[in-house]
Amino acid sequence: MRVSKNIVLNYYPDLRLKIKDLTMSSAMFAIKGPNSLKLLEEIGEAPPRWGVIISEIGGVEVICSGTGYTGEYGAEIIILGTSVEENEKALRIWNVLLEGDEEFDIKPCGLGARDTLRLEAGLVLYGTDIDEKTTPIEARLDVPVFVSMDKEWFVGKVALERKKEEPIQQTRIGFIMEKKGPNPRQGYKIKKDEKVVGEVTSGMFAPTVKQGAGMAYVKPQYAEEGTEIEILIREKGYTAKISNFPLFDETKYGWKRKTS
Repeated sequence: MRVSKNIVLNYYPDLRLKIKDLTMSSAMFAIKGPNSLKLLEEIGEAPPRWGVIISEIGGVEVICSGTGYTGEYGAEIIILGTSVEENEKALRIWNVLLEGDEEFDIKPCGLGARDTLRLEAGLVLYGTDIDEKTTPIEARLDVPVFVSMDKEWFVGKVALERKKEEPIQQTRIGFIMEKKGPNPRQGYKIKKDEKVVGEVTSGMFAPTVKQGAGMAYVKPQYAEEGTEIEILIREKGYTAKISNFPLFDETKYGWKRKTS
């Protein structure tokens, strides 16, 4: 989501700021998993979690940030340049990363893999799980690092504090299907006690939990962990159970894992 220059300058009138869109003259790789930071330390420098550094990989200067949308260890690597330079630099870094396959078990994967991981970790996707009509309170994002209500300059803080005083109509939950079968998808209705109480926003087969799983909004009274609900798939109800995020076992998976 792009930030309006006017919004920034309204809050910082003395700030001399230029915003330039570099989307078409940049490339980015996300390297994620338990060995990702070890590999980065081997070929360059690993950034701190949520931190940003200027580093060098394969002779190419890169912006490397300890971010990413999978719930895993890792970093995002951004390469800048003209379209031709950027392509050449990106290919060089791609090859350097894949050279770590034998020692660090690095494998290429696409955006679909990111989508399954971010869902299992409980990370929302803008336009799918949240939009301009969804408040961070309903989405359960009114906590750092997503929304920090302690920051005085936070845009929308007053409106959100007012919203907190009102009863919410929906709340975001995670769920795991009870049995194998058709997988949940966006838009599927959720029933409880023969009533429609919510709707799926993201759903798919979750490879880590080895079961169909999803993210949804339901009426607050049905949001308690362990509550059984029905996902309507082609007009037939399939039992699921509400689960807190992340959906996987944190002692084994994700950046908090206790095992390597």
